Amino acid sequence: MNLKKLLLFCLTSLLFPFISVGQNCAAAQSQIDLDVNNVTVGLLNGGDMWSNLSDGRYIVPKPLPGASPVSAMYTSSLWIGGVDDLGNLKLAAQTYRQGGDDFWPGPIINGSAPVCGYWDQHYVVYGSEITLVRLDFLADGTVDSVPDNLLRWPGRGNPYYSNYFPTALPNQDLAPFYDEDSDGIYDPYNGDFPVLGIDGCDSTYADQMVWWVINDIGNIHGQTGGDQLGVEIQTLAYSFIAPPLDYSTFYNYKIINKSPDVLNDLYIGQFADPDLGCWDNDYVGCDKLRSMGIVYNATATDPTCASTGYGTSIPLVGIDLLKGPDDDNGNELGMTSFIYYNNDGSPQGNPTNAAEFYGYLTGKWRDGSPIEHGGDGYNENTVPATHVYPGNPSDPNNWSECTVSNPPGDRRFIMSIGPLTLVPGAIKKMTSGVLYAADIQHPCPSFAPLLAISDSVQLMFDNCFGDGILLSNEHLQSDTEVGRLEVYPNPTGLSSMLTVDKVTLGSTLELWTLDGVLITEIKSNNETRVRINLDELPIKISAGIYFLTAKTEGEIEQVVKLSIVE
Repeated sequence: MNLKKLLLFCLTSLLFPFISVGQNCAAAQSQIDLDVNNVTVGLLNGGDMWSNLSDGRYIVPKPLPGASPVSAMYTSSLWIGGVDDLGNLKLAAQTYRQGGDDFWPGPIINGSAPVCGYWDQHYVVYGSEITLVRLDFLADGTVDSVPDNLLRWPGRGNPYYSNYFPTALPNQDLAPFYDEDSDGIYDPYNGDFPVLGIDGCDSTYADQMVWWVINDIGNIHGQTGGDQLGVEIQTLAYSFIAPPLDYSTFYNYKIINKSPDVLNDLYIGQFADPDLGCWDNDYVGCDKLRSMGIVYNATATDPTCASTGYGTSIPLVGIDLLKGPDDDNGNELGMTSFIYYNNDGSPQGNPTNAAEFYGYLTGKWRDGSPIEHGGDGYNENTVPATHVYPGNPSDPNNWSECTVSNPPGDRRFIMSIGPLTLVPGAIKKMTSGVLYAADIQHPCPSFAPLLAISDSVQLMFDNCFGDGILLSNEHLQSDTEVGRLEVYPNPTGLSSMLTVDKVTLGSTLELWTLDGVLITEIKSNNETRVRINLDELPIKISAGIYFLTAKTEGEIEQVVKLSIVE
């Protein structure tokens, strides 16, 4: 470090309580599966995911009993790089941890990493648990019982958190939640509940949600050798059970600059090593319009190699940027570059230092040369390009790996977004989804089936995934707008005929268990009185507490707590 930089470092250390050297955090160890639908995904919290640190663990579809699981991805992570006002490159990235780590568990608190071991975990909650609490609250404005997962959720100010963990929550925004009473404190007994945290979708939750937080200042950057950025990354992974989302998984990222430095020319990249079954016969490509990176097979059969292959039923899998971060003018950015690299030491091979990682983030090869249209994109003596292989492989006039007859191999790719400026305290948010189109004819497949899925998922994302049962008291219709439901007898017996009066014409009644299982639904059509024979329900019930909801046009207008006795 020259004298000028040393003096600046000392001055900055005095003015800002920011730790710019390692804090001896140990490598993250926590692992958990996102697995409620037809996909099983291994989640880590060291900046990487989709593996168990030895094998790929993006298993889609889930195998039948006795069959071997097939993984479509080996690993993925965020790469982030930028330049401070003095021109110093700051970068954090993760690949396979073989050289060390660039990220560690925990938030950045007052400029320092916490005791990382306290945060070496994932926080999981299920939609059925949220539905249970939500129905309980909407019935009478109180909550009788809250599952442990909701009590553990690290929402700001959670008063129950210290009952489960050896450290108190810092006074800052962490895991997202719906704040029923707008007091800024997460308390599920007051009607608050975990949500996705998507802007404009205040009360949306999924069937399974997993949240964790990491930072890049917990130790030296062993993976890249890059200087610390001082960023905190909060990640929420989630999935839905119901079609057409039952073969997809989703990831919300919240990136916060907690350093005193302005990060200029900042690029955020989604790195992926997409081993589609067998690892050595992959092709990659992209769709610029949809900001999606895609992996497909180079051959008509995906044999078993070191990993289990897909055989002749080969899918397409894409990472779809559903919402990019805003640029410096407040406009949403899509994927600004797409580049691949090979598992070798060539100019198109594995990055070995921070400058080469940053080069890939900016859409350049290891030696700094740009992508050039045609061939394999390297030294083609044609025109510069921002995205490699943006064409549909089924069209011989498009630029794709298939149309140029590349040798297949072990591809990795980076979907980059930038340049951005990230001032101290600024936040950038983005959401990506991993999409799956089953049994696509190979070789040179058409991307059309995956693109259609992307369009459908994008529409659902833009509409908050339908919102489901997510309402607050203020959204419920008042007694002056509809007649208050009259349910009798209540309590009632297991073999009783239940009568529901003052039902809104055209509404739907739903009977739910306390653990969020839908027992039956009945459309009222043109009747304001509905009878329910508890002896003839499609699911046998026992004595206990149930919820009866009335929905109009898909939104809950009333909830009644029903007591069923022997």
